[in-house]
Amino acid sequence: MYIIRHIMKYFSYLAIAATIFGTLLLSCRKSDDKQEGLTFTVTFNSNGGYGISQQIVKKGEKVVKPETPIRYEYGFVGWYQDKGLTTEWKFEEDLVTENITLYAKWEWHVFTITFNSNGGSAVLPQTAKLYGEISKPEDPTRSGYVFVAWYLDEALKIEWNWTYGYAYGHDVTLYARWHSFDEQFKIAGLTIDNYPSVDGSTSTEPLNILIACKLLDIIYRWESPPLLGDFSWGVQPYFKDNSSEKFREKVKSSQTHESFINLIDKKADLILSARTMSSDEKEYAHTTGVSLIETPIALDAFIFIVHPDNPIKTLTEKQIQDIYMGKITNWKEVGGNDAKISPYVRNANSGSQELMELLVMKDLNITEFPISYYELVASSMSGAFDAVVQDSNAICYTIFYYKEYILRGTTVKSIAVNGVYPDKSTISNNSYPYVAEVYATIRSDLDKSSMAYKVYELLQTEEGKRVINESGYLSQ
Repeated sequence: MYIIRHIMKYFSYLAIAATIFGTLLLSCRKSDDKQEGLTFTVTFNSNGGYGISQQIVKKGEKVVKPETPIRYEYGFVGWYQDKGLTTEWKFEEDLVTENITLYAKWEWHVFTITFNSNGGSAVLPQTAKLYGEISKPEDPTRSGYVFVAWYLDEALKIEWNWTYGYAYGHDVTLYARWHSFDEQFKIAGLTIDNYPSVDGSTSTEPLNILIACKLLDIIYRWESPPLLGDFSWGVQPYFKDNSSEKFREKVKSSQTHESFINLIDKKADLILSARTMSSDEKEYAHTTGVSLIETPIALDAFIFIVHPDNPIKTLTEKQIQDIYMGKITNWKEVGGNDAKISPYVRNANSGSQELMELLVMKDLNITEFPISYYELVASSMSGAFDAVVQDSNAICYTIFYYKEYILRGTTVKSIAVNGVYPDKSTISNNSYPYVAEVYATIRSDLDKSSMAYKVYELLQTEEGKRVINESGYLSQ
């Protein structure tokens, strides 16, 4: 019995132990089941970028990689587990086991600036942050050429401004522009110090500057200076030294009448103009005992301009005369709109006005119109264009070269005369009625050994004609 009681007691202990163990085991199983259902919050700290929404992730699962955040002027690098941004979170590997915050890492956008030297020596590329300043490199070199500037476009129309040159939001290539000197168009011993005083009309200014630049090996290019607006073009010299002021003293454009007076008064040695002396200028030269030699070197044309909305395409020589004599006063009389004609003229002694009287009116007189005379006077070449742009019923006159090469892109319309439209072809073959010559004029007593006379002679050579043609004129 004793043994049986002990055995029963032993089994009793085992049952108690089993009960306790089972309870503990059940408790553990319930705890594991609870753990398996746990979720955690993943927060994204974008460190100055646009906000990224939180994610709720089950324990042991991966975070869904969010869209790339955005931060102005910065590029996104990645998400990191710590504020110090030393340990990157790997979305394909790392599992969530607790609430976490991921931190965005950023770096400045960096762009590459490449220099295409267009045949010159190599220039190393640069890197710059967004809107960071780009350093101007040393000018490249190229045999037989002089470096002009760096341009933003391959066509070399947009010069890079180093004063305001900053990196764009993309890589940039800058292109070198080169200038080759004209070795054929030269006068031995000519310098900026002994260069003659050359004056001239408004329309011949580009030719005047081009001649000087070529003779003195000065870099130049056609451009529209910002201060003169979008439509006014000219030959712009670029100086590598401090000779700009001296150049402007020697190469002037005092307008036609004043340049003739300067030549007669010996304030100029040579002038370029779109006409010969007027009767007033001849009288002044005679009274001062000066005679001039006027030599045609190029062809131009005297043209008429109207508003672009004017349907008129051509007028006869007589119709133009009648308009300016006051015999035709309405556009409908010449096939246009039913509107009163506003016939603008140029100021007295201007080159255009002298040509109007010489080529068009001849021995006829321009009438004094019913409204104030001064309301219909354009006091400058550009003023003629302003008048026509602002008055849809206007007609005025100017020089072909000035319209096509200096005031490029203006909205005024040239009209044909006798059905012949003014262009280089009709000017060169003289089919356009009002072909005008461009003159190089000197005093008859000019020293033939002087630099002024040598320039005057050079303009009449084949090399001179080549330069004249380069300017846009048609050489004689």
